[in-house]
Amino acid sequence: MKLNMERTFFGIIFLAALIGTPAAANARSCSLSGVAGTYGYTTSGSIPTLGAVAGVGHITFNSSGNVTGAQTVSFNGAIAPETLSGTYSVNADCTATATISAYRSGVLVRTSSFSAVWDNDQREFRAIFRTAGTVLTVNGRKMFREEEED
Repeated sequence: MKLNMERTFFGIIFLAALIGTPAAANARSCSLSGVAGTYGYTTSGSIPTLGAVAGVGHITFNSSGNVTGAQTVSFNGAIAPETLSGTYSVNADCTATATISAYRSGVLVRTSSFSAVWDNDQREFRAIFRTAGTVLTVNGRKMFREEEED
């Protein structure tokens, strides 16, 4: 009887270990190479001293931590095309930071810092400007299906 109880006990432990293995094997984390790709995005919010801000554009994150892109922004109704460049980093928990500079006709107009998080299996990101005096958020999604399947 005692031998059967021990076998049952060890059998349950073995089974529990096997069941727990797939969860560990499926654990996910984010990385520069995982989020790399081109994203379409929108920006919305306000700068209290300026008014409403909105933008739409595309941005490419490469696997080396660099960012390039282009956008059209509206600052309280004044429309401006801009190009973007900067750097970013991604943590295993899918949080990120970025510093991105905006240029108009090749002239630097501002540099902004962001906090972000990737979701939807590294296909989408959400960000907020960390610049004092701004209330701006960004939502982006990978533009190309082949990038989603890598």
